[in-house]
Amino acid sequence: MNLRGKSKYKHILSYILLLIICLPVLVLLFEILIPLMVLDFSGYAILFERRIAILFLRSMLISISVVLFSSAIAFPLAWLFCNFQFRLKGFWILISLLPFFIAPYLMAISWIFVMGNDGWLTALSINGFRGVVFVLSVWLFPVMLLFSCNAIKTGKPYQDVAMLYQKFWPRLRFTTILLAKQGLFTGAILTFMLAFTNFSVPGALQLNVISTEIFAQFGAFYDHRQAAILSIPNLVFALLFAIILSRQFKHPKRYVVSEYSRQLRKLSTRNSWLVSLILFVVFIIILGIPVTTLAFRSGSINTIVSSFLQTWEQLLNSLIFGVLGMVIVCMLGFYFALNSRSLQKYKPFFLIFLVVPFFISGGLYAIGMIRVWNQPFLGNVVYGTGVIIILSFLRFALIAYLLISISFLKIPGSFEDIGKLSGRRRFALVSELIFPLSKRAVFGAMFILFIFCFTELDTTILIYPPGIETFPVRIFSLLHYGANEMVAALCLIQITVIILVIVVFWMWFPVIKNRGKFVIEL
Repeated sequence: MNLRGKSKYKHILSYILLLIICLPVLVLLFEILIPLMVLDFSGYAILFERRIAILFLRSMLISISVVLFSSAIAFPLAWLFCNFQFRLKGFWILISLLPFFIAPYLMAISWIFVMGNDGWLTALSINGFRGVVFVLSVWLFPVMLLFSCNAIKTGKPYQDVAMLYQKFWPRLRFTTILLAKQGLFTGAILTFMLAFTNFSVPGALQLNVISTEIFAQFGAFYDHRQAAILSIPNLVFALLFAIILSRQFKHPKRYVVSEYSRQLRKLSTRNSWLVSLILFVVFIIILGIPVTTLAFRSGSINTIVSSFLQTWEQLLNSLIFGVLGMVIVCMLGFYFALNSRSLQKYKPFFLIFLVVPFFISGGLYAIGMIRVWNQPFLGNVVYGTGVIIILSFLRFALIAYLLISISFLKIPGSFEDIGKLSGRRRFALVSELIFPLSKRAVFGAMFILFIFCFTELDTTILIYPPGIETFPVRIFSLLHYGANEMVAALCLIQITVIILVIVVFWMWFPVIKNRGKFVIEL
């Protein structure tokens, strides 16, 4: 017997909160359907223009390329981390995950200073298709790394048995990849959609794709209906992949690493140093060169201090919104995860409505928010205040929901039964049993959500109220005015804040006291 409340009111509240998250998407769908209702098909002609078809195919090709390159980087690293013990392994795991927590537009700007028109490596231009694929792959390979690690650990019990009678390749093919293909497929879907919907990297690297075209239609021409029609491919992909993921998570235990473990093979001192040297070279290229270039491009410490003094209000805004978004969205995800356990056959539909807002581009979600919340009867209570920014963060509820839901699977049902038999009320069971046993996932979700909220650009650039400019918006705005030294300094400041947050999280939060049991065990 699980802790499943029989009151219908908690489900009604869940549906209301879910509706608030999905309202911008529903409004976009309504905008798309209005012309069909009056048999006006003229607005759809833009979808059949050769230019739009090229943009769509380019976005598709970029996303597929990012999945392939991310997997090519991630799977060897996952195999190394999950099968061998060597010097500084924990440090290299942390460094491997770091690129995902650095906003992609920061990576793009950094590489512009390395290989841009006035960079020190102009022979290899970063602008265009190849640059977008490279930056997005560097940003997203940690996603594939996490799912690859989970996949390899899922197949480990069978891999150990197969070692007795199979060689390396058959063992890898039939015991690791075949058994863990569902997890790898989920990681590929997430990587594909995050690449497909990203606006900031193509925008910074001067490559027009479908997400930048949608932004242009609304940002330059304020044509929300045309932007909605252009969003049809994005909405179709989002709905399709949401349905696929909901079917995948009908069996969520496949994403929970079993307690089975075996002693990892310890590399010799020579091989250990060789592995560390290879990883050092790889991450110097991925992280060291762009970050060092930012430091040199900013000019001097005085430039960094001056830039900080000029933009401290925007930085403070981002920190405040990041903390508020982290707390509110994590609480929402915890509430959804707790109550969705009793939804039974409706749970896949619940997950679909959580996935779709996350899988559409931030700019598209912002357009829907403007249509929803910019209403005369609301005054400026929502649209004219920071509330609109907090509401834009609700589309990240999927992150907290998935992490916390998976952690709930590790809680034995007998624990809840004993708690209920002891006479504990629902709130006591949640606060004294459920939360303590799932706190690793909760704190992990809070950490990831803070990074997402703190660095969010795609949505906030369209909806931030006057006088409440955020730090990412400030950086992206200055990029187009040629203030290179100040942009480099601000990028360096934001990366420093992110690294400090990661270090504090790694050293201080109780979730890290037993790192090996943190959600996806590395």
